[in-house]
Amino acid sequence: PDITIAGQRPVQDQRMDQVRLVLKYAHTILRRRLDIVDLGSNMGMISFFCNKSIYARLVVGLEADKRYVEASSVLAFYNDTNNSVQFNEYTTGSTPYIWNTDVLLMLSVYHHIAEKDSFLQELAKKNITCILGEFAVQDRYYPQRGSVSVEIEHIRIKLGFKYAELLAMSTDYQRPIVAFHNGPSQSIYTTVNDLTSVRDIESSLKTKINKSLHWLHTYSPKESGVSVSNKNLIPYPEVTGYFIPTLLQWGETDLATQYTHWLIGMQKPDGSFSAPGTTNSFVFDTGQIIRGLATITPRIQEASKSLEKACEWIIHTASSNGRLALPTNMSYWSLGSRGYVNEAI
Repeated sequence: PDITIAGQRPVQDQRMDQVRLVLKYAHTILRRRLDIVDLGSNMGMISFFCNKSIYARLVVGLEADKRYVEASSVLAFYNDTNNSVQFNEYTTGSTPYIWNTDVLLMLSVYHHIAEKDSFLQELAKKNITCILGEFAVQDRYYPQRGSVSVEIEHIRIKLGFKYAELLAMSTDYQRPIVAFHNGPSQSIYTTVNDLTSVRDIESSLKTKINKSLHWLHTYSPKESGVSVSNKNLIPYPEVTGYFIPTLLQWGETDLATQYTHWLIGMQKPDGSFSAPGTTNSFVFDTGQIIRGLATITPRIQEASKSLEKACEWIIHTASSNGRLALPTNMSYWSLGSRGYVNEAI
């Protein structure tokens, strides 16, 4: 169970459209089946997707976490992939990059690489036809260059590609998905030579994010959670809880810490949490707060006790067949003439 971590990528991962596109492109250029490397393969879902492609010869998943490598290898065995998908433990900077690579996939992993230039030097020794990268947009991930747009251009130059083409924005994280290739210029959608589009998107995203953070700071009173709205200043425990992971992602540790201490202080003795303006306990609200507490516990140890109490309350209130407790007063879930909110929420 400890190697199964719920992610936030959608079940129908639209990034597969871009993966399919670059595989077709590389096959068109090379006129043969491809050796594909999936960097940061996790549980291998993208690797398995590539293996089903008519363009694939061999797919290699590279993953730093040994547990994921083992789990992916088991899945490959049960899927009877005939060794056409292989998973290897690999950490950039400590292990040589030895794999033949026609197409390299770096989906939401490049920003985790500490020694980026050393890794790029290794890649430059390989004759890679196309790289597909999905890039985090926060500046803190790119201390050497300062921003994602400059980093993408740096990658293009260091690896000798003519083009860095923006294919899409990921639907969940809104991260640019970029293909590095040598053309012809119109072979993968419209080529972005100077990354103007990426810069524009980056600037627009930062503006929206900053406005959102400003609103949060404005409507998060000192030593409290976030308000229900700009007109209803009662703090909202549920929303306060599930904001914590996002705040940590954007470096807002002070506000995340404030939210955490407030939630710990207003948790009910039985471990549950109530909705704003009520004393009724809600499984849904408590569950959303658990997400925040679980994320911040490594930073704030006292959150672990609150997290444990919240989990125990949900388990205790569940029926023997696993059905979670409904509100004692269903009026809070009323939809008027349409009935009530579905309990599957």
